[in-house]
Amino acid sequence: DAEEKDLDISLPLAAIIHILFAKNGGEEISESSEKLYEYFQDYRLELALEEITRKTHVAAEAATIETIFTNRDVLVEQGPLLQ
Repeated sequence: DAEEKDLDISLPLAAIIHILFAKNGGEEISESSEKLYEYFQDYRLELALEEITRKTHVAAEAATIETIFTNRDVLVEQGPLLQ
């Protein structure tokens, strides 16, 4: 249903816009729909890296406000073994 689909993207969209405002010092932002789509993909990747770090013995370096949505190298190392 269309309303559910809107709800499915509203939370990540709000998070992405919040991050973009923070990256831009609270100033107005303007992005194309193609760029927003790229941010969705990047955000999804960041969430996946966080989940991997939490659920496995692999630790991926988390993004900072400066590095998120950039083409950055991600340091991945073996973390403590989970019990």
